[in-house]
Amino acid sequence: MSWDLFIYFAISAIILWISGSLAAWFCKKSLYSIVLSIAGTVVLLAFIVLMWMDMGRPPLRTMGETRIWYSFFLSLTGLLVYVYWGFRWMLNYGSAMASMFLCINLFKPEIHTREIMPALQSPWFVPHVTVYICAYALLGAAMIY
Repeated sequence: MSWDLFIYFAISAIILWISGSLAAWFCKKSLYSIVLSIAGTVVLLAFIVLMWMDMGRPPLRTMGETRIWYSFFLSLTGLLVYVYWGFRWMLNYGSAMASMFLCINLFKPEIHTREIMPALQSPWFVPHVTVYICAYALLGAAMIY
């Protein structure tokens, strides 16, 4: 899996998230919005998993890889809050922010190879980054609310 295929996964995820957000906005808590949003998140997760298998390591060493994880957790957070509490704005917020970070990766391909500092390349880096990125997604949503 290479960054050359990222554009197809990113555009597919963005289209599915936008469709899910529109379905949520016009139809209160519709099954279509949930299915479309899950599909967009699964598309991005598929890219992460395929990239992980191809590289033989978690994709968390470059800025571009970290932004992909942030997009994943933003979309997942928005979806979970929408399903549990029915806040349509949260699904829209999560989808919009996740799409924005995917677009940053699309429009600035030089960040795909920018390595993080060696001090952060430890075995604890993956769980640390995963937890704090999820926390950032929740914090961003809580700040808006």
